[in-house]
This record gives sequence, C-alpha cells and structure tokens, in this order.
Amino acid sequence: MLKLSLNEELKLNEITSILRVPGGWIYKFFDGDDLEGTVFVPLNLEFKSQNGKEKYRVL
Repeated sequence: MLKLSLNEELKLNEITSILRVPGGWIYKFFDGDDLEGTVFVPLNLEFKSQNGKEKYRVL
C-alpha cells in the first residue's frame, strides 16, 4: 500500500472504493495503465486542485 505524503503527486483515473480508517482514508484505484492498488491518505493532508488555484484538506 502506498502512503501519500505532502510532496508526492498521485494521479488516479478511477477510484474504485474509499474506506475510512483511523488516521485517514484508504483509496482503491485503477490508474489506466493496468495498475491497480491502494493508497493511504492521512487526515489533514493539504493538496491543490489541478489548476493550482484551490486548496483542499483531507478531513
């Protein structure tokens, strides 16, 4: 399982499921290149929209 940090960029074409777990969220994804996997996204992680103008925080 991947753990997303503040300096990493992850592009997910299709999120197949989302699970709330203590301390964050687990996303199951398919990236369009025959890669399936899971990533852990910790709470309070900030990220920007694709255009870079909006900021979001994982709650």
